Amino acid sequence: MLCDADLAVLGGSPGDYAAYAAAVREEYAFVPEPQFRAGRAAVLRQLLALPGLFRTPGGIAAYQERARANLTAELSALEGPEGQQG
Repeated sequence: MLCDADLAVLGGSPGDYAAYAAAVREEYAFVPEPQFRAGRAAVLRQLLALPGLFRTPGGIAAYQERARANLTAELSALEGPEGQQG
């Protein structure tokens, strides 16, 4: 249950998730943009490769679909043309 609560932010609304992603970037402001994008993309790929992000039936029902959509959208933005300029 604790893991699901911790990961619930991934399944938030697109606006809430964008605020979370911006806070992550701010936390790692000392990392140059190209390295941040590469590292963040690797983390997102690892999360998306998991068979399931949430463990409880409630977490799966409430957050799984939106979390995968949020992670996929962020990964696409990081790997898109703008993200590859470095």
